[in-house]
Amino acid sequence: MSLLYNQTSKQMQQLRRDLNSLRSSVTNAKENEIGSSLSLIGAISTTITSVGRLLGDFEAYVSNQTDKEAQAKNQTRLDKLRSEYEDSRVEFGDLRTRREEKVRESERVKSENERNSLFTQNIEDRAGIASGISDN
Repeated sequence: MSLLYNQTSKQMQQLRRDLNSLRSSVTNAKENEIGSSLSLIGAISTTITSVGRLLGDFEAYVSNQTDKEAQAKNQTRLDKLRSEYEDSRVEFGDLRTRREEKVRESERVKSENERNSLFTQNIEDRAGIASGISDN
């Protein structure tokens, strides 16, 4: 039992650290840094899957325990871990959505800047042609 609980606890600690990093990245990221969080999203997805499996194994272990006192203690641990896991999954979904919105906004701004640059360049080219004609 202690192996399953310890392994699940360590995975949850890693998940919390990764979520904190992602939260920081999404909250404080500049336009060129937002894409760097993609690998972190993959790592978090993997950890969430792993924790889900470990919780399933831990739940099976708890339900098969014969010592009622130990079972009650482990059920409390399981409930706490499962609650934390669900909260983390919800937070991860929210952070992914916020990141995707920032990426879309960044791409929109970049596209507008490129379009404005082309428009400005076109106006400058026309001004140059017009001033060349008037000089003759």
